[in-house]
Amino acid sequence: MVFVCMVRGCKNSSKLTMKKCKRFRIPSDESRRRNWLKSCNRLDLLEKSSSYHVCSDHFEVQMYKTPERKKLLPTAVPTDFSMISKEDTLKPRLKQKKSVSGSCSSNSSSQSFEEADITELMKLGYSREEVIQELKRFNGNKNQAMASLFAKILKF
Repeated sequence: MVFVCMVRGCKNSSKLTMKKCKRFRIPSDESRRRNWLKSCNRLDLLEKSSSYHVCSDHFEVQMYKTPERKKLLPTAVPTDFSMISKEDTLKPRLKQKKSVSGSCSSNSSSQSFEEADITELMKLGYSREEVIQELKRFNGNKNQAMASLFAKILKF
C-alpha cells in the first residue's frame, strides 16, 4: 500500500520520497476530523472514508506528546504548511465570489478588504462570511483574523 499525504501540494509519499516521515490517520471523531480537514483545506474529503493520512511535516513540535514525535496530542491539528508552494495551494476548487459585496459587507459599507486576503483565508476552509466577519472584527488585520478563526476551531 502506498502512503500519500492528503495535504495538497505535499510531495511526501512512501514511493516518491526517500524521506522517512510518520503518518497520522485523520481522526474518526467527527469534530476532530472536521478540524483537520478544514486546517488542511480538504473539506472535500469530509464525507469520504477516514483512511486518509497527514504526514508528520504538517505538525508543530508542541502538537506531540513526546520529543520523539511518535504520538500526537488529542488536540493536535495540522498547521504547518510552510513547505508547500503557493502554486500548489491554489489547486483547491473553491467557489469564490469576485467582489466583497453581499450581505456581509452591507453592514459596514465604509470597510473594504483586499480580495487576496479574503481568498487566502477561504483557502483554509472558512466561508466567505466567516472570513469577512473576522476581518471586520480586527479592522482588516489578516493575521489576527486567521488566529481568531483557528481559535474558534480549537474552542479557545
